[in-house]
Amino acid sequence: PRSAILVNGTVNAVPITQFINRDIVAIMMEVPTIHGKTEICVASAYFPGDVDDVPPPEVAAFVSYCRKLNKAFIIGFDANAHHTIWASTDINSRGEHLLDFISRNEIDLCNRGDKPTFTNAIRQEVLDLTLCSPTLSEKIKNWHVSDEISLSDHKHILFEYEAGCQLIETTRNPRKTNWDMYTSKLLSGMDNLNAIQNSRHGLEESASTLSSIIKQAFHDSCAPKKRSSNRDVPWWNSNLQKLRQKTRKLFNRAKRTQQWEQYKESLTIYNREIRRSKRINWRHTCENIESTPIVARLQKVLAKDHSIGLGTLKKEDGSFTKSSEEILETMMKTHFPCSIVAFTEDQNTSVSQTEANETRRYIHEDDESTVLEGTRSDACILGDQIITEQKVKWAIDSFEPFKAPGRDGIFPVLLQKGKEILTPILTKLFRLSLSLSHIPTAWREVRVTFIPKANKKDKSSPKSFRPISLSSIMLKIMEKILGEYIKSSYLTKSPLSQNQFAYQEGKSSVTALHK
Repeated sequence: PRSAILVNGTVNAVPITQFINRDIVAIMMEVPTIHGKTEICVASAYFPGDVDDVPPPEVAAFVSYCRKLNKAFIIGFDANAHHTIWASTDINSRGEHLLDFISRNEIDLCNRGDKPTFTNAIRQEVLDLTLCSPTLSEKIKNWHVSDEISLSDHKHILFEYEAGCQLIETTRNPRKTNWDMYTSKLLSGMDNLNAIQNSRHGLEESASTLSSIIKQAFHDSCAPKKRSSNRDVPWWNSNLQKLRQKTRKLFNRAKRTQQWEQYKESLTIYNREIRRSKRINWRHTCENIESTPIVARLQKVLAKDHSIGLGTLKKEDGSFTKSSEEILETMMKTHFPCSIVAFTEDQNTSVSQTEANETRRYIHEDDESTVLEGTRSDACILGDQIITEQKVKWAIDSFEPFKAPGRDGIFPVLLQKGKEILTPILTKLFRLSLSLSHIPTAWREVRVTFIPKANKKDKSSPKSFRPISLSSIMLKIMEKILGEYIKSSYLTKSPLSQNQFAYQEGKSSVTALHK
């Protein structure tokens, strides 16, 4: 590729997949304003010098796309075009065609000054441009060509975007929690938990209240920290720092004396050491991953992956999605068919049609009318046998303390540290849930992340991604207890067929193929 965009993890950005190829990359990113968040399109492009079209068709299409959606845009590119308007030393036909395109489309040029953006031993020239919508022109501040060594003949171009306001995102690190304060807050918060009513409504209310108490105790005992925007560069070291400083000095000297040999030699060494440091760091990363659990291993690998994430998608009619909401709708239809969007007071949640019908019935019918008394009585007896305080404690301790939480934000460690306080109430809730054949809404909310499938190059297809669901730790604990009971009772007496491969620990579709 001859173009790329590196997005900081704190920025909400969506790749515009129809404008991603070798010579252009485009994203739609959220920007805070005094009136709330807005979206702007940002693109990086390369104009091939051996092609007559200036600008390339995909760049013209990107500008047209932004205008059609009424989106402001910024685009930076290596134009390979000369014109004195942007401080080139001369004018060529490519420059004339590009200037005509800029004028016809009423696009603003952000370049300031006449400092060369391209420098080598033969010449210096302004070849790199930054363009934007007229509405953004006044927001582009401090545009300049950096003196920093870029490892290329082209220099870094830096500028600031004045958003109008700054959103400070905070996060809490559960490892920094004051656990004595947490247990104290948790104990006092339990006073707000009313006696559990033996009904679906009572189960819903108690489960929701308990989750709120746990989260509030965590928030009170773990101070929020501003989310850092610094990008981790684990392969950088002091040796590379010294080589960069040396190379920068030789570059400045070469510009004065025109003696470029020493600079080129130093730059070659600098580049070689960077590649070497990256290889060593990647080797160490792979070695460390081998000693971690499978899920954590997957998380580490994905953290190192800077490939294209979920972006605009091609719908069944061949058109592309135009907003984040439309992207999620398309993914839900593909991976969770027959789902609808159910609106609650403070959030949007996608649920299946069956669950939606059950919710409406729950609202309009009596709590007890959907459960037969005989069945419920048997379920109560069975629940008392299966779900005990001892088994609840076992299930709580079976999870990694800082395992990624579900949408409720409750880490396993929050239950482990408050185990003596929480176990009695959790035991009652699990038993009631089983006897009523009802899972509380608070436990059913799931956080879904879509990750790219291996060897799927078409990122505009919804089927090129697979969903990973993170459910509530409460539900996972109950599942683990019931799963252990099924294994130790029914499956011991009536084992599954040896030809059963799905949902079997240690088996997969690959095992079935080998058989």
